[in-house]
Amino acid sequence: MPSSTHRPLAISTDRRRFLTMAGAGTAAAAVRPVLGAVPAEATPASSSARRSVEVSSGWAFHLGKSADEAAWDEVDLPHTWNAFDAQDGGGDYYRGTGWYRRRVQVPAQLRGRELFLEFGGAGQVTEVYVNGALVGAHAGAFGRFRVEVTEALGSGGTVAVKVDNTSRPDVAPLAGDFNVYGGLYRGVRLIGTARSHLDLLDSGGSGVIIRQRSLTDALAVVEVTSRVVNPAGTDVVTRVIDRRGRTVATCTSPAAETVRQVVDISRPHRWDGPTDPYLYTLEVSVVREGKVLDAVAEPLGLRTIDIDANLGLLLNGRPHRIHGVNRHQDRADQGWAISREQTVEDFALMREMGVTAVRLAHYPQDGFVYALADRHGILLYSEVPYVGGVPSPPGSNDSPELTANLVAQAREMVRGLGNHPSVAWWGIGNELGDTTHVNANLAAIEETIKAEDPTRHTSYAHLSGFYPNESGVLDHADLSGYNRYDGWYAGTPADFGRWADALHAGDRARRLGITEYGAGASVLQHQEWPGVAGGLDTSAPHPEEYQAYHHSQLWPQIAARPYLWGSFVWAMFDFASDARHEGDAHGLNDKGLVTYDRSTCKAAFYYFRSAWTRTPTLRLVERGWTERTEAATTVHVFSNADEVTLRLNGRVVGTVAVENHTAAFPLTLRTGINRVIATAFSNGRRVTDEANWTL
Repeated sequence: MPSSTHRPLAISTDRRRFLTMAGAGTAAAAVRPVLGAVPAEATPASSSARRSVEVSSGWAFHLGKSADEAAWDEVDLPHTWNAFDAQDGGGDYYRGTGWYRRRVQVPAQLRGRELFLEFGGAGQVTEVYVNGALVGAHAGAFGRFRVEVTEALGSGGTVAVKVDNTSRPDVAPLAGDFNVYGGLYRGVRLIGTARSHLDLLDSGGSGVIIRQRSLTDALAVVEVTSRVVNPAGTDVVTRVIDRRGRTVATCTSPAAETVRQVVDISRPHRWDGPTDPYLYTLEVSVVREGKVLDAVAEPLGLRTIDIDANLGLLLNGRPHRIHGVNRHQDRADQGWAISREQTVEDFALMREMGVTAVRLAHYPQDGFVYALADRHGILLYSEVPYVGGVPSPPGSNDSPELTANLVAQAREMVRGLGNHPSVAWWGIGNELGDTTHVNANLAAIEETIKAEDPTRHTSYAHLSGFYPNESGVLDHADLSGYNRYDGWYAGTPADFGRWADALHAGDRARRLGITEYGAGASVLQHQEWPGVAGGLDTSAPHPEEYQAYHHSQLWPQIAARPYLWGSFVWAMFDFASDARHEGDAHGLNDKGLVTYDRSTCKAAFYYFRSAWTRTPTLRLVERGWTERTEAATTVHVFSNADEVTLRLNGRVVGTVAVENHTAAFPLTLRTGINRVIATAFSNGRRVTDEANWTL
């Protein structure tokens, strides 16, 4: 099968302008790629003796169970063997075994050190061999993991990696409306450390766990737990460094296998969302007689997050509006094998739209995502891949092996990613049934997460309207999340507010959020506003205008209910789901506000940009409906201006006040080409949009 290839980062004219513009308002001017400045994970401190080299290029790849066959292709990582067959529909993409092989020569600067191979992510069960000997294995598609190879690799050898994305009853996810891509879809590094070092085999973590114990304007108290391998004769030195490079707190303790230190930071500068995402650096070093043997640097953001059943989410004691979206980690023709530059572009699109929170559906994502969220002040909902919504194998939820795997993946998520201040919620599951075994698994995940991190809220995402509320699945986590599709799969958009108010009135203590809401849209299918809801009817169109209408009706209802602790559009980007066939596409869930290849922002994107930002915005909703057969039509314009003026074929049609970020103009088109131009003044700047429609 074809391997994944990376194209140069393609940014549209609008997107490039947003990435580079200056002086066009705070939201626009702040968005710039910061790839070089953002650490993807705990990074070796400059004083550390730790070294690493990338081994992500020059791999040989073979698709099949046996590694002895002659047919091998040359690939670079990230790579997946499902880049194309998992997006063409039919639900029949390859789920099986692939092999990677590479000669790894240990460079001089790493020789004589403890050696580890680090895998950013592999889908989904992995075995690692060095010179034919099995040296490690990992079960789970999403977490970073490491394998110790000091003796096996020596000064160099052949590394072979077997990866298998076969659906299994003992490894989550069991099911889900998305693809599980096979392969080494993130990078690989070879790390060399001193014999005494911070534990690299600590469930994918850095060996350092940071937990904020208290925070006031006068003092922050932070507990740092460090796990040290071969600690004899060493000390653990922890420093907190501010943005200007000044050490503001320090603590030294004799090393042990586990060292707990309490660090006080006077007059702390808070991490305060997009307006002020202030980050300290917390550096932990293993030191012997003044010499730094090993050290890592972690992000430290000081903030409080509270959730009130009536006031919603409070960031640093103040109500914080959640403008949330869901994000999968895939791209057209690449699957999960995406680059950091593309992740930067995704964040630029989300920030342009005014996003303040992202639910990482339905699994932990690359550490680079969390680092970007830290830097930009965006809250994250990070979820264990315990997913329902589509049938899972019969009896699979009662497997003790599955429970153990869910617990391991939950621990891996928290230890690997829990130092990031952007993480506000740990998700324990999504859209599962109400069996005894499902509840037992959710309880085990909840217990694991709370033992690892009692400082954050947990949440469960319930498929409202499909499973009964009394099933018990909502009783494990701190928070209740609901996936609602009023006006798409059933009912009308107006049903949402009535449902939410009745639920809130019936249980005032329950903290309610909306983990999913949305509607599909094809940029190639159009109808007069509002269009019709396509739902799961494979013969029905998914007109772009209906999605635009749908979100324009849902958001005002959400905004009017401050008791909701958050809401997340499903989804920010179209994503592949090979079993689907809807709208104009096979193998695609088209509920994204941006197309799968990121080339087109749909009309609804501009509704949210109008509602969520002060960036001057104006967009013709029907702009892409270029071929017309009826003269009578109504044009809709999304904007955050007070009023919009429309011209048709050079003549002013009128000026209309904007209500709910929408202006509407009835028109009669003439035969042939019609030029439509909308203009407005928003936030002191003239904005315009235009289209040519042929009748």
